[in-house]
Amino acid sequence: MNGIIKIMKIKLFNEFGLFFVFCFTISLVGAPLPSNAYIDAIFEQLKHTGLTDHFDEGELSSMMKQVEDFDRYMREVYNLDAMLEKETYLIFNPTNPSAGETVQVAIKSDVDFNRSVMTWYLDGNLQESDYGLRFFNFSAGEVGETSTIKVDILTDSGIRKNASIQIAPAEVDIFWQANTYAPAFYQGKKLTPSSDKGIVEFIALPKFIGPDAVENPDNYVFSWKVNNRDVRGASGRGRNTLVVDLSDTLSRASVLVEVTRINTGQKATGRIPFPRSGNPEILIYTEDKYGIDYSRAINHFANYSPKDQNLWLVATPFFFGDREKRTLSASWFMNKQIIPDFENLDRAHFSIDRGFTGRSSVSVKMKNLENTRENATAEVMFTIR
Repeated sequence: MNGIIKIMKIKLFNEFGLFFVFCFTISLVGAPLPSNAYIDAIFEQLKHTGLTDHFDEGELSSMMKQVEDFDRYMREVYNLDAMLEKETYLIFNPTNPSAGETVQVAIKSDVDFNRSVMTWYLDGNLQESDYGLRFFNFSAGEVGETSTIKVDILTDSGIRKNASIQIAPAEVDIFWQANTYAPAFYQGKKLTPSSDKGIVEFIALPKFIGPDAVENPDNYVFSWKVNNRDVRGASGRGRNTLVVDLSDTLSRASVLVEVTRINTGQKATGRIPFPRSGNPEILIYTEDKYGIDYSRAINHFANYSPKDQNLWLVATPFFFGDREKRTLSASWFMNKQIIPDFENLDRAHFSIDRGFTGRSSVSVKMKNLENTRENATAEVMFTIR
């Protein structure tokens, strides 16, 4: 009782201290966590000490609920009853298996393993039985598929013990897309810019109840890390999106998210390498009175037979850091000579003399005026027939 009073005194200085110190102190001495009835009895006794005068009934009720919730969580998620009572229980590795992954289950017990017979069952089916079988390996099922592992132990003195555990694999997929420029018709992934300016967005998709099931992100707590470091302000309940400003991160190797399902405590982890910087690109399309033909870009070498001695070309940039194109400039060249009339235009018009045949090169260079390292060139060698 003196120990409990000391903990209550700590509570006077830290409103939330009792919850953790109380449970941790009891677990250190190896005793099982108290039942709800025992918790009620403790608080009734404390009322006579005068310590509870510092708290109103609402605060006392909140304190009791915290201890009860922690008690329930530790018992259900970590099988703490068996651990603290030094009974036989099972642990497994990896602790957050994915679908199809090999899982090793181990017995924790005070029996002499070499003088005891262990009989292992998987989903009720006998797997193996012999002396000293402390470990059991199996392949996890599909996402959301629960496997029940049980072991029966018969010691040399005739004592029987058993333990069981349920394991359900879960996974987390991480998708990303950069906030770079791409034309409206482009349906692919936007690559990261080649500079340190830009934004990359990561989205975590937990798969806990089935490979194709999509749940509300608010059912999960997301903990994000970049290069194994917590990202300040990015984690929490329902926060399945991480936005990384490239100018804020000097070293980028990987992105990791640990996802916890709130109602079960089950965890899963996803990790991907940080996307490599892409290079800006330019694709050249033709244009006529019907509009721009975005169905296919012009190759590096193209044959062209003019119908009306006019050739209209459109330069379309991809993956520049300026997603609005406001800081991009363009320069057009014919046979390596700049064409001043087309400066800073994304379109160019060429008149072809009637009867002309031969080869001419047309190229366009674009650059980001706010970041000169971002530039790209596209060139087409036309054969005029």
